[in-house]
Amino acid sequence: MSMNKRTLHDIGVTYGTDKSRHMHCGQSYLHIYQNYFEPFRDMELNFLELGVKGGHSLRTWKNYFQKSNIWGVDNNPNCKSHEEEQINVLVCEQHSEQILDTSREIGGFDIILDDASHINTLSAASFNLLFPSLKKGGFCIIEDLGNSYLDLSNYVQFWDGELQRNKNNGVDLNHDRQTLNDLFLSLIERMDKGDEDIHYVHFWSRIIIVKKGN
Repeated sequence: MSMNKRTLHDIGVTYGTDKSRHMHCGQSYLHIYQNYFEPFRDMELNFLELGVKGGHSLRTWKNYFQKSNIWGVDNNPNCKSHEEEQINVLVCEQHSEQILDTSREIGGFDIILDDASHINTLSAASFNLLFPSLKKGGFCIIEDLGNSYLDLSNYVQFWDGELQRNKNNGVDLNHDRQTLNDLFLSLIERMDKGDEDIHYVHFWSRIIIVKKGN
C-alpha cells in the first residue's frame, strides 16, 4: 500500500463506524476487509451496503474507494439525509426488488455487504436475491453473525427501531441458526461440485465473505 494512503481501519475510526470496534484476535472487521479490497481500491466500483443507520460506514467506504459510487439501503426514510456526492440511499427493505432495479440501472454491484437487520431469514433472503446479480469477481458479505444465535426479541427495545418494525411485520426474531447454516452449506456444496459462480467461501469471526467467480 502506498505510504500516503490511510488504512481502511484508520479511515473507519475517523468516521466512527462500529466496524472499527468489532475486534477478534487483534483485528477489526476493517483490517480483514482491507486484505480483500486493497487491490480494488483505485477502481470505479459500485458498492452496496444494506443498513445505513448513522451513515458512518457509507462515508468510510467513500473515503476508501474514492473513485466509486456508494449505495446504502435502509427502511428508515431519515437515512436519505446521509446522501451526498458519491453516496446514494435507497429507502426499502433489505430484500426488496427495488435493489435489483437499481443494480440493473447502474450495471451491477461489485461489493454487497449486509449490515442490516441481522435477522437470519432476511439475511438469507437478501443473499439469495442479490448474489445472482453480483458482478463476476465481486464480493458478497454478511456481517455480525454472532447475532444469528440470539433471540432478538429480547433486544427489540434497544435496537434503533429496526427489530420493532420487523416484529410488527410478523418477522420471527426467535432465531434458528439453521436458516443460515443451510445457506452456507449450500454455497460450499455448490463450490465443491464445481459451480464457478462460487470462487471461495471464507469464514471469519462473525463474518462470511463469498467471492463470485470470474
